[in-house]
Amino acid sequence: MNNKRSLNGINLIYGFYKYLWFFIIFPKPIQLILLVIISVIMIYDSKGKLRLNKWANYLLILACIHFTAIMCDILRFPDDVNRLFAAINTATLWLTSGIIIGYVIHCKAKLDIIRIGRYCVINIYINAVMALLAAFLYYVMDIPSVVFLGKNLYGTNWLNSRAVIKYSGFNDYPNMNLFFLMLLFTMSIPYLKRKGRIFTFWVVSICCLSELIIHSRSGLVLFFLSIVIFLSENMSNKYRKAVIGLLCIVTLLLFVLYYKNIWGIIVSKIIYGNTSSTMYRIDLIITTIKVTIKENPIFGIGVKRVFRPEEAYVAYLGSHSTYVGFFYKTGMIGFLIGLLIFYHFNRPILRYYRSSIFVKQIIGFILAFIILFGIEDIDGTNWSIIAYFLSMVLLSEYIGESQKLGVYKFRKD
Repeated sequence: MNNKRSLNGINLIYGFYKYLWFFIIFPKPIQLILLVIISVIMIYDSKGKLRLNKWANYLLILACIHFTAIMCDILRFPDDVNRLFAAINTATLWLTSGIIIGYVIHCKAKLDIIRIGRYCVINIYINAVMALLAAFLYYVMDIPSVVFLGKNLYGTNWLNSRAVIKYSGFNDYPNMNLFFLMLLFTMSIPYLKRKGRIFTFWVVSICCLSELIIHSRSGLVLFFLSIVIFLSENMSNKYRKAVIGLLCIVTLLLFVLYYKNIWGIIVSKIIYGNTSSTMYRIDLIITTIKVTIKENPIFGIGVKRVFRPEEAYVAYLGSHSTYVGFFYKTGMIGFLIGLLIFYHFNRPILRYYRSSIFVKQIIGFILAFIILFGIEDIDGTNWSIIAYFLSMVLLSEYIGESQKLGVYKFRKD
């Protein structure tokens, strides 16, 4: 491919990471239009000859299955126009993801992950500033929520019978802001390694600040476990073993001395901190599976329908779980393809776990994403599908190159 022509698409990828904070503020229709424009430019740059390997092909196949399921669902049950457009929006996102991934593979241009990491740190700074602003407005100015272009900077949520701030950062919902922070931090690690430990701990601290006011129970556990793994892998073996041993001893002593109190906190504040929300999600997932098995278990239903239409709070079947969403929207065929997608995008990273210190540093985040998608939609917002799969491809290429050069192979103690 002509390197000058490929610069258009490559610069768009850099721009996507650089202005991701700005991109998420736009309403979904505008996000979709921008992503379609990006994919069209990439097709033009490649002269219509994208190199589609199994990564891109699986994304495109899933999109085709979803489009087919949508058409079948329309013929059987005329749907609400808004829900129909939402389904087409989601299927189009999988299609554009396949095109963008195919372009990255086809152009063979080495994207500078250090540069991308720097952009990600800038996004983390901006998110932290917005988090501080949200905390100030909520706790000092006593403003219960702030909405811009139909999206919440933050809102009010009830947790353990008390009102707390629920920080969204203009994402579609709070847990997507958690995903936003985790993905940005993961992509910034190569850049942070160059900046040194003090700067790294500073970035970790401001990420933790933003996470604390998201008030996500599952997110709190996943995020901090990932951070602990990352920090422990940044220590030399001698200090790491000493710190881990000390933490284990302290944790064991606290658990023995205060077993009832600690277990009560875990159960009441983390597992059942918001009982109605937990039970609602469980019922939603079970109902989704039952409806799909009853109506079309092979190709799925395609268009999300309202769950409990008699209630004021609106949720949709096929939501709050990427994997269950695969089954609902594309049936058993799409569900299996969806699992293959996650397998093939994560395998090139995980296979270097034993030989790459970098993979050991990010393993907590990689596994956290897989778990998080069990309780949230990867396609719940338009930017997330592109950002996740593109990041996995870039990380895979970076790790592969690092292994060839002998970088991150051995720990220096």
